[in-house]
Amino acid sequence: MKTAIIPILAALLLGLHSHSHQEAETPLLPERIDSGWSRTESPRTFTQADLYNYIDGGAEVFLEFGFSRLVVNRYSNGRDDLTIEMYEMEDATAALGVYLVKRGPEHPVPGVSPRSTGEPSQITACHGRLFLQANNPSGSEKNMAAMIDLINRATAVPAGETPATALDLLPRENRVPESELLIRGPVVLQNLVTLGDGDILSQNGKLYAAAADFRRGNGSVSTTVIIRYPDTQQGEAALRHLAANLDPYLKVAESRADRLRLRDFQNRPIDVSLVGSTLTINLEPIPIPQK
Repeated sequence: MKTAIIPILAALLLGLHSHSHQEAETPLLPERIDSGWSRTESPRTFTQADLYNYIDGGAEVFLEFGFSRLVVNRYSNGRDDLTIEMYEMEDATAALGVYLVKRGPEHPVPGVSPRSTGEPSQITACHGRLFLQANNPSGSEKNMAAMIDLINRATAVPAGETPATALDLLPRENRVPESELLIRGPVVLQNLVTLGDGDILSQNGKLYAAAADFRRGNGSVSTTVIIRYPDTQQGEAALRHLAANLDPYLKVAESRADRLRLRDFQNRPIDVSLVGSTLTINLEPIPIPQK
């Protein structure tokens, strides 16, 4: 009995391993789909070393979040062309992070299974560790069905994992919908604020910060960035690093062990506070000049 059980267990374990590996791979799309669309060339694969060859000027965001590879498929129906880009990221959190940066105002596409936003010229989606974009250069609404089909085929395999994000650190009250961002380094952070060069928040390419806009009582909008460090000591070290490496354009109004009050070149107040291991950065609205 024991000799019969061992091979069975080995086969089950091998099957589980193969299934898990299959879920992590970028899906292989068919040569043809309905409505006369056919692949025009073999799928092209890009790695970290050559991603710039495909998206020159936009690769930094993908690399910052943890990029593994990109597979590009091109289709044609004889009149129009479609391209579907499948970015395999390090994990589901990285894929969501890219999606939040790229989505703009979120308009979910009817018929698309995963989380998505889009219009006739482009559909953007994320599913597990995949970030996807289906591009329709002609902008014709007639091609939407094929784009939706390709996205759904690419995400037919179960996601396998869910994002573990820092978004839960953000308050819900007065939060502006669709303003949330994940931040893993200076590329995305500098879209919000320039605090200093390099890894100014001591994230080491691993820790995620979360950001969102919030409406104030007077109708203005402020931005909050929150990051939680593994322990209080690392939080304190991160704030010291920030204080010692501030951008020269920032003016320091107050500097304490647990707080910084700054103003940027537009005279916008920036309040940085540390409570325990949680660092909070509030970017106040830019003051309106007095006439």
